[in-house]
Amino acid sequence: AFPRADEFDPGRTPNPHAGFGHGRHMCLGAPHARVQLQVALAALLHRFGDLSLAVGPERLEWRDRMFVRGLWRLPVTWTPGPGR
Repeated sequence: AFPRADEFDPGRTPNPHAGFGHGRHMCLGAPHARVQLQVALAALLHRFGDLSLAVGPERLEWRDRMFVRGLWRLPVTWTPGPGR
């Protein structure tokens, strides 16, 4: 645990990301959070109908780790959709 673990400190280091946990230590609110995210993204994509890359695919920066491969950032352009 951390010193002063009862205090909220977003700048605390080191602070390894634990996400929603796993197994018996899994966050009870994880399914609810996932549903909220699903609803929010659906509403956002309805409002902003067209989402496209703001740069060419060759300019995307990838990070490669032993078990994870992902983008450092994903620059996108939004254009209004039917919900706007």
